[in-house]
Parts: sequence; C-alpha cells; structure tokens
Amino acid sequence: MSKRIGFFVPPQVSLLGLDCALDTLRVANRVRGDDFYRWCTIGEADHAVQTSNDLRLALDYTMHESLPELDMLFVCGSIDPAEPKSARTVPWLRYMSRRVPTLGGITSGAFLLARAGLLDGYTCTVHWENADLFRQEFPDIRVSDAVFVIDRDRMTSAGGLLTIDLFLQVISADCGAAMTLSVLSVFQKDRMRGPSDPQTWSLARGSKLHPRQILKAVNLMEQNIETPLKMEEIARGTGVSSRHLNRLFKQHFDQTSSEYYRDLRLSRAQRLLRTTSLSVLEVANACGFAAQSSFARQFSQTFGHVPSANRRQHGLSCQPRSEDE
Repeated sequence: MSKRIGFFVPPQVSLLGLDCALDTLRVANRVRGDDFYRWCTIGEADHAVQTSNDLRLALDYTMHESLPELDMLFVCGSIDPAEPKSARTVPWLRYMSRRVPTLGGITSGAFLLARAGLLDGYTCTVHWENADLFRQEFPDIRVSDAVFVIDRDRMTSAGGLLTIDLFLQVISADCGAAMTLSVLSVFQKDRMRGPSDPQTWSLARGSKLHPRQILKAVNLMEQNIETPLKMEEIARGTGVSSRHLNRLFKQHFDQTSSEYYRDLRLSRAQRLLRTTSLSVLEVANACGFAAQSSFARQFSQTFGHVPSANRRQHGLSCQPRSEDE
C-alpha cells in the first residue's frame, strides 16, 4: 500500500516550496524504511520547465498524458502569481478535481485552484506577499494568514520552508506522531508549526530582538494601515509615553515612531502597486493617505520615483484602472 501524490509544476516555478515537499516525503520514506509515499511531477505541455532560479527541471508527465491514479494533487506556484496563462490548465484542474480526492496549492498555487473555481467555499492561504493580489482577484474566497490551511479536501501552504510543516501534517495523519517527530528531527526543527501559527512576515510576529513595547507598537501599526492611529494612541496601547516610545524607535531603528509608521504604510503601498491593479488613488486611500498629492510626494521622497513609475518598473501583469497622478 502506498500514497501517490502528484505535483503540477508550472513554468517559472518557485523551487523551494516544491523541494521542501518532496524532501519531506523522501525523509518520511527513509524513516519508515519503505516507499509508502510515491510522487510524480506534471507539466503543462513539456517534460521540462525553467524554474524561477533558471534551472531546467525534468518532469515525469505532461497534463495531456495518462497519469497514474493519484491520492493528492498539489499545484505549485510560479514566481509570478498571474502565471501560467495557458488556457488549458484551468479545465485540466477541474477535470482532475473529479478524479483526485485531495487538492492542494503551494505558495501561489492557490491562484490556479481559485481560477478553476476549486476554492469556492473554502478557506486557503498564500504567501503574504501575494495576499493582497489574491484578495483583489478573488474577493469571495476567505484568505488566512496561517502557515498552512487544511479545509476538508483542500490543502494550501504559504510556501517556502512552511511547506515542510504542511507535509509533516500529512505524514502525521498517515503515519502517526512518532513518525512525524522522527522526520522533524532529521530536519533539525524544534517543532512543527500548525494551522493556528501565522506567517512570520512582520517584525511584530517574527522578532525576539526588540523590546516588547516596540513589538506592541508595530503590531498596532500593522493592524491600522488604512485608518492610521495617532501616535498618542499607539503609545497608550504599549503602556509607555510617546516620548519614551520615540526614544526606543530612535535607539533601534534610527527614526521616530511616526517615521517608522509612515515608512510601513509606504512599503504596503509599494507592494500594492506591484501586485494589484488598484489605482494610485485607491492605493493611497488603502494605506491611510487622505490626499493623493501628499502620498505621491512622500512616495517619491522615499523611493526616488512617483508611484506609477514603480508599477511600470515591476511589469505588473494586470492593467491599473486609473493612474491619475
């Protein structure tokens, strides 16, 4: 008896997520002493793809060929969530959804599943860099910031090293906790992150190097981007005075707390311009800037160019609705 898992690998695939999945399964087989997990890779129309780091990766099948019976099918993410653009991929995924009991997405793989309508009514996760774009394209699909989400017969991972945690969960369900701990020790991980763990994309979540007052302040800032709080409110929420909070930020970041807050909002704006089709005015409003002229001026002072130039430089796949600067 074995479990067969397929991986759909698009062009420009982000290799880290795929490698983490395959290596976790490989180690599980080694610890078990058998080939319980068997896997295959599937491409669009060729038996090889160019990865995002310019390696040429050989694949086992194309989606037009007869495939072995699969228990799970995971869609790997391209470095560009708008890819692949092949009109054949979405119908093929719908076809496979009727033949494979469990579907999953790694990194931005959830985008393809969602375009096929295979995440309707489900909760999923994507890498935090792509979350704004996902919410814009699929406003009716609930997106979690968890490291991975298992919702009935759908599994999604935020990608990268977090893919290990998703597949450790798969191993735990199949082989038990003792086997999972053995695999965990091979990877020299001290614990397995679960679906209640958030992605550590922010300073407030990921750092142990800063005072708790700073972490509380940054957490309040991150939660109040669209409607910024006054610095007095943030200081009150951390239990210190505004003057003391400013001293802490100057000590650790060489800028005041208000300057840090401004840069945090501008960084969010930069990401929205790169990954969504929101107009410059919509991005300004979403990041707490009441006047577009003020937003454009501060953006230019920080990044050296106007907001619309930032969008052009990064070759946004979708066209913005307006660029009235």
